[in-house]
Amino acid sequence: MSTSILFVIFFILLPHLFVSHGFPDDRRNGYCDRVRDGEFNDDNRVPPHDAAQTIAERGRPQDPLLVLMASALLGPAAWEPVAHRLTDRGWDVTVAPHASEPAPRTAADALAAYLGAVPSRRPVLLVPHSNAGNFVPALIAERNVVGVVFVDAVIPVDAGRQQLGTPEQLAALEPLVDEPGTLPPWSSWFDPADVDSLFPDPATRSRIEAAQPRLPLSYLRDGIEVRAGWTSTPAGYLAFGDTYAPERERARAQGWPVSTVVGGHLHMVVDPGRVAAEIVALAQL
Repeated sequence: MSTSILFVIFFILLPHLFVSHGFPDDRRNGYCDRVRDGEFNDDNRVPPHDAAQTIAERGRPQDPLLVLMASALLGPAAWEPVAHRLTDRGWDVTVAPHASEPAPRTAADALAAYLGAVPSRRPVLLVPHSNAGNFVPALIAERNVVGVVFVDAVIPVDAGRQQLGTPEQLAALEPLVDEPGTLPPWSSWFDPADVDSLFPDPATRSRIEAAQPRLPLSYLRDGIEVRAGWTSTPAGYLAFGDTYAPERERARAQGWPVSTVVGGHLHMVVDPGRVAAEIVALAQL
């Protein structure tokens, strides 16, 4: 074979010698350790070329879709900053329910809205916030759920009836309902000074409050049946401070990985980069 032919073959094959096939497991684990140690907290970004990139680099249709589940009481707008950080780093993300969904009046309405936003066959990783945690077992029963990262969220009962509101919540909210029995928007339930501290600035607060639904008090009196066995799905828990301290301890008792970030209940709008990084880390464990 002539020297010129060998030269041509070499340049045809050259690009294939440098194709990346993703990072080995020890590098992904190193990323999780670095997130927990706070290495990426200053610039509030999910770092490139690490654990957040591995799914995008493989790019296979069977890779999990991250489903950021918004509480029906708050609406999906609060998840948007984290969704943008994750998609910027190559993750495939959706927020459930869709913003176009009407406010649910019952638990069945809310479940239908979540199911409508989650594909029926593709593997998904659920990331519920707050009240959305109530619906995780039902989605596990109906969808191809490969994991869950609870984010300052309710952890449902192992089996039986899961109530959407506690007796204490219902008693506190009854004086707030109007004539038809409708609650004011969620952020109006609390002292204004306490609510101010949940948002990074007035513009963010206005944007999220404008999208808050108004639900009937009867929604919180409703519940959903939980089938036994859902806790066998791999899960982790991300807490914002101590608001959900009992849930965090329950997660530890289940043997799930747990991480705590100091912040308020809506910390995902205050520091979306850090929250995105913590979700990625827990999803890799």
